[in-house]
This record gives sequence, C-alpha cells and structure tokens, in this order.
Amino acid sequence: MPVIVRHLTPNNALQPGYATAQVLAQETVLHFAAVRGTNVGIGPASCCAALAVQPTHQFPALPGQGFGVAFGNSQVAAGGLDQGPVGNHAERCALTAAGNNHLALTNPAVMFVELAPCNGCLNWLEGNGGGVANPYDFGPHGDTLNVWYAFDYPDVNQALQAFHLLPIDQQQAAVALW
Repeated sequence: MPVIVRHLTPNNALQPGYATAQVLAQETVLHFAAVRGTNVGIGPASCCAALAVQPTHQFPALPGQGFGVAFGNSQVAAGGLDQGPVGNHAERCALTAAGNNHLALTNPAVMFVELAPCNGCLNWLEGNGGGVANPYDFGPHGDTLNVWYAFDYPDVNQALQAFHLLPIDQQQAAVALW
C-alpha cells in the first residue's frame, strides 16, 4: 500500500513516522503562525501541510532532527499565493514544492497535513491524475508515503478553524497531545 493515511493520535504512536509527524505538526504551527490572518489569504480555514525531506542548503535539518521540511498550504499554489493547479490542497502544495526543489524525501517518507486528504488528493498522491503531476512515485510499485492528519475532512468550519484561532502556545500544547 503506497499511501498510508493515519490519524495523528497517541493510539498510533507505534506506527512508522509518528514521531516525525509530531515534529512536522509543531513546525507547521510555527511556520504558518507568522502569516495566518495577515490578509495574505491564509486564514483560520486554511489547511497546512509539512513534508519531511532530506536536508539541503536551502532546506536545512531542523535542530535535533535528521530532516528538513517543505511546507504547503491550501491557499498557496506552486507558483505563489493563488488558486493555481494545486491550490486548495495543502498536501499537493508541499509535495510540489519539494519536487520543484528536487528534494529527496526521508525514509520512510512522512507528511503531516491538518485535514485528512480528500479522495481527489488520495488519487493524486498515488499518481492518478489531478491536473499537475505528482513529482514522486507513490503508485502501486513506488515508495510508501505515510500521511498523518489531525482533523477529519472536510471539518474546515469547525475543529480546524477553532484550532487556528487558539493562541500559538495553546496550538503547540494541543499538538503535543496528538
């Protein structure tokens, strides 16, 4: 099974990539805190994602971690702040950003996305269409991608917004319990 989707909860703590997903979730909170609500289109309903990548000069390893991070947001397409071919899907933006920068993924490949991937994104992650090609091979004979999520899709108007409206320290405390 090339794309494995799991809820980021302590019940799944023994599954591959859980610890990395926890770090990615914390980094997502910090990364997007600086721009959320500043009128650039990233508000409380904007889903965010982070993908663990092999460190490079432009994507250095996080302190104490063996990986760097490529980020994505539902309001950010590969070309900038617009609703381009991969807009509205944070996981697509993170993978496209990593591919555009020729980044190797960690082994195992791990992604955190705030909302569980929709059916269209699951198909895209597995290499089945979606307009813009997935730059990585997670198809039937490709690598495995462990996708971890916090909120059920399409819970944009409830849990996700409530989470994003919390102060940053409370968001980080919540992530520590996932």
